[in-house]
Amino acid sequence: MKIKAFLIARVSDIDQRQALPAQIRKLTTYAEQQGYDYELFEFDETAYKDTRKEFGKIVNAIQAYPKECIVVFDKIDRLSRDMHQDEVKALNKLRDAGKIEIHFPSDNLFVHKNSPATDLFRLGIGVVLAKYYSDSISDNVKRRFEQKLADKEWPGKAPIGYLNQRISEKETTIVKDPIRSPYIIKAFQMRALGKPYRAIAAELREEGLKNNTPKQNPICQRHIEQILKNPFYHGVMRYSGKLYPHKYEPLISRKMFNKVQEMNDQRTNNKTKTQNADYTFNGLLKCGSCGCSVSSYTAKGNVYMHCSKGKGPCKQPHTKESELVPQMAELLGRLEMNEDIVNFVIGELRKHHDDQQVYYANSIEQTRAEYDKIQKKLRVLYDDRLDGRITLNEYDEYVKDLKARQEQLDEQLVSLTHNDKSFMLTSSYLLEIATKAPKLFQSSKAALKSKLLHFVLSNLELHDKKLHFNLKTPFDVIAECSQNADWRARPDLNRRSPP
Repeated sequence: MKIKAFLIARVSDIDQRQALPAQIRKLTTYAEQQGYDYELFEFDETAYKDTRKEFGKIVNAIQAYPKECIVVFDKIDRLSRDMHQDEVKALNKLRDAGKIEIHFPSDNLFVHKNSPATDLFRLGIGVVLAKYYSDSISDNVKRRFEQKLADKEWPGKAPIGYLNQRISEKETTIVKDPIRSPYIIKAFQMRALGKPYRAIAAELREEGLKNNTPKQNPICQRHIEQILKNPFYHGVMRYSGKLYPHKYEPLISRKMFNKVQEMNDQRTNNKTKTQNADYTFNGLLKCGSCGCSVSSYTAKGNVYMHCSKGKGPCKQPHTKESELVPQMAELLGRLEMNEDIVNFVIGELRKHHDDQQVYYANSIEQTRAEYDKIQKKLRVLYDDRLDGRITLNEYDEYVKDLKARQEQLDEQLVSLTHNDKSFMLTSSYLLEIATKAPKLFQSSKAALKSKLLHFVLSNLELHDKKLHFNLKTPFDVIAECSQNADWRARPDLNRRSPP
């Protein structure tokens, strides 16, 4: 009766896949030459999420075989690169018990219960060398990834909103996804206004946003949360817990990203409940008594607002939205101005803008110069690390401090650039907001009312059913001017403040 042989052909990475047929051919040829009754197992570890589970099934089949048998691997490194692996321990236990022999034809090694010490030594050394080879490959991959990160390149698949694009046979880059990137920008904008993850996911899913996986499943709440916490979208890669700047085009500003993170923290700390409905004061109001967020809800056909009481009991009463809307309508009515007054306000703002041009230009130049200087230091530090002049811990510590300063400079640069342009408002745009704000507010749905209030107001607080707030610039100036009867009545506008 023929001896049973279990033939195991394994590959452990993508580069070895082409060698699998050759392994199978060698194993079957060997089994046929020896006259074994064989069973072949092909095992591509790169195709399985849980490789040990798949290998375990094969070992279980060998353990269940009732007679003595042969287990054949092409080479020692096809057995394992770790003698402490549970499956390898199980095979060695069967060998010590005389239940199996393990053959490695290409290495001309055959081990069994009574194998001499030299053969067992060869087996141990073969596993160690296989482990060394595996570790060397891993080190090379790590170094390649480190170099890519140092070159501001992402080493993996682009996040949703971007696409991996091949630019040559050996080079790839990452570009904006023309289909998905607008949805990602909108997601950040919606979250900045206080929208919950679930509502953002529902709206974008309805508009057609799908994930960038092969199946292209519709976006879900978990995906939205991951997107809104990913700094890649404003120019920074997070890899193995560390942050690196990247060279690809950002979808949002750092300021927008920080604003969304503040909103995330705020909703978490105040334990606000998810709201799928749109309300006028969503994400706008704080409790004037305790500082927690104020949430909206619907009851008996009316919209009410109440303190979330995230810090404990609060005496702020539940307030009908209908009691606050007239206050907002009255406020926006104060923004109505004729075109002459609007042009006067723009002129005053432009003077202020012109006076600061030299300051902004100098500040921007100095900020960029310091940023570039830090970038040169980082390159020198990287060379020092590669040459062994500093340790890895020293390198990480220096880089951490320099990167932190670069982030400060980035924020400073964005702020300066924004301020440089903040007063360049066109007359027609300002007129549109200033003269039509009351009508826009009264005729719009709750979501549009909320956007209008976000645009015009800041620091809204609810104090015993009354609103306290600040008007944003330049609407504070418009409101002040529009309430001055002398200015509203004089068509000539002699460009001087009333006595």
